Amino acid sequence: LPVITIFSIFNLVLVVDAVGAAAKWLPRRFPKSKQEKDETAALVRRTSATGMVTPAIQMLRAMETKRKFKAGVKTVIAVNRLSSHASSFSNDKKDD
Repeated sequence: LPVITIFSIFNLVLVVDAVGAAAKWLPRRFPKSKQEKDETAALVRRTSATGMVTPAIQMLRAMETKRKFKAGVKTVIAVNRLSSHASSFSNDKKDD
């Protein structure tokens, strides 16, 4: 159930971001002259999401960090269990 909630929140953030982008770009007319095309290209470069941290990107980064941390913890637990079983197994063999 929490995974469904996370994906629902993520989808809402994406929709809000898309609506904001549409509200910004839809009223603009299509560039016809070379100068208008250059101005539009410059505007796109200035306002593109690369380099900017949007709420969606922040959420993705937080989810990725949490996933990596959990994987690391599970790996440490598995290694400890495996080493304790291996040492007890080797001790049992020595006793025989």
